[in-house]
Amino acid sequence: MEDIREIIRATNTRDRDDVERAKERIREIIIAKVDFIRGLAKMCEVDAKVIISAVLESDFAIARKLCDVVIQEAKDIVAKGTELRRDIDEVEHFLEPFKKKE
Repeated sequence: MEDIREIIRATNTRDRDDVERAKERIREIIIAKVDFIRGLAKMCEVDAKVIISAVLESDFAIARKLCDVVIQEAKDIVAKGTELRRDIDEVEHFLEPFKKKE
């Protein structure tokens, strides 16, 4: 996936069309990242349901293995969420000069 910082660096801020193209591409990237995080969260939810089923069936070996999976997915959510937050902060800083004055 493209790096938002690279898009910002490559944007000619004196060219309104270039800024608009950059804004649109950045929006697409952020939405894709959010969708990825949402997918991880859904996987955690599904895994949690399976863990409950495993516990109800007294299959603690499966429950333990799925807990490890959920832990890794949660770590991925934190890492991707942190990356997303950094990207949003950079975008906000980049777009500040282009905000309409009210």
